[in-house]
Amino acid sequence: MAKKYEFNDLQWMSWDGECLIVGLIKDAVTDLEEIDALVLPDEGELVEAEQVVGSLDLEDDSLELMVPVNGQILEVNEHLVDDPNSAFDNTEDNWLFKMDADKSDIKEFIQSL
Repeated sequence: MAKKYEFNDLQWMSWDGECLIVGLIKDAVTDLEEIDALVLPDEGELVEAEQVVGSLDLEDDSLELMVPVNGQILEVNEHLVDDPNSAFDNTEDNWLFKMDADKSDIKEFIQSL
């Protein structure tokens, strides 16, 4: 997999040459006790940089999930939506969604980190 760039305390992104992949940071997930629900954007949804597109719902809190750049959601990880606590089982596969984004926007965002 391509290099992962952390862009907030909860998420990472990587570029595989075809799409931008956004996921959960391993250490952030392992610090949580239990995930009640995972809400992700709809496939095909157009999104804007830093837009809140979902949430990681806990017993007494909700953590916002954001997109790093403008683009369109191509695919969501339905396995995590169906079983959000599986995020604890295999933290290497904690991708949330894949999106189409402009390469120049991605490069600019990475440079800003």
